[in-house]
Amino acid sequence: MAIHNKATERISLKATPIAKARIDRAAAISQKVRTEFMLDAALKSADEVIQNQTEFWFDESAWDAFTHELDERDWENDPGHKRLMETEYTWE
Repeated sequence: MAIHNKATERISLKATPIAKARIDRAAAISQKVRTEFMLDAALKSADEVIQNQTEFWFDESAWDAFTHELDERDWENDPGHKRLMETEYTWE
């Protein structure tokens, strides 16, 4: 993942000498400088975490069970659903 925008924010962290050497070795193998390597790795990890929390993948059987549960639920009397529907979101 190439970084195309000029970076303006600083991220600091501490590491053991062994961890730093390992990162430097991997960066060199990847033909990247340490900053580029670490930022690429961090962004890839961040994308995976976000995706794992926002996307669901089902096989056909699991999808059928999931949609059946949604269709059969008594949403009118579900306190969690009521709370969810009353929540104001920052993007609205």
